Amino acid sequence: MDKFSQSEQIGRTLLKSFLDQYGAINQQPTTDKYNPVDYYFEYKGQKVVAEIKCRDIRYMNYSTHIIEETKLKNLLQAKKDGNCNYAYYINFFGDYVYWYNTGKIIKNATIHNLYCNRTTAEYNGKTDKLIREIPTGLAMKFVKTDGKWSRMS
Repeated sequence: MDKFSQSEQIGRTLLKSFLDQYGAINQQPTTDKYNPVDYYFEYKGQKVVAEIKCRDIRYMNYSTHIIEETKLKNLLQAKKDGNCNYAYYINFFGDYVYWYNTGKIIKNATIHNLYCNRTTAEYNGKTDKLIREIPTGLAMKFVKTDGKWSRMS
């Protein structure tokens, strides 16, 4: 298993533990590593699509997090195509998770080009990417302690 697949598996396992705890149903992780989104589920009668990222914990306390513009567009398209009520961008930092609603990203994040790593999971060069910087104050934040997820203030 390559590092990309390992990172995907870690993110999906963490998200499943979260969703199981909160009673989400019809959980459907995507199966191909090239799928444009990572996960579908239902929560309280609402259909949701999600993109998951596992990030190094050193980035957790930055004032902003980033999403590639193409990832955001893929999430919004999957929301539309799947008749979903919500689309979330979910960032795991070890046992911490930041949930970003795409509507808040669109309204509040700043767009610009960033010279950054081509991929998150392993280094294979850098490239310019159109990204959005998301203020971390927009996130719903949770921490996993003793196997249970709880909301952070």
